Amino acid sequence: MSNSRAGRRWRSQPPTRAAWWPRLAFWAIAGQGFGAENLTAILCFGSAYMLVVLIEPFADLGVLVGIKSLRTLAHTGLFTHRLHHAA
Repeated sequence: MSNSRAGRRWRSQPPTRAAWWPRLAFWAIAGQGFGAENLTAILCFGSAYMLVVLIEPFADLGVLVGIKSLRTLAHTGLFTHRLHHAA
């Protein structure tokens, strides 16, 4: 694979959400240095960001399961018809 092809591939497929915070950490260190306060802020941000990345899919699934368990309310008009009936 040539270098130009590899570059095109990276640009067409952006990194995952979990891959962004190390880049931010790099630029924070490049801009502010290796001070204890800066490293603490980077670790705090990274841990909070990873917590969101790990917890959010399960929270979304939990909400969807909760709504789908309310099938008795499907015909009341409270939820859209597509929620309980696949297309």
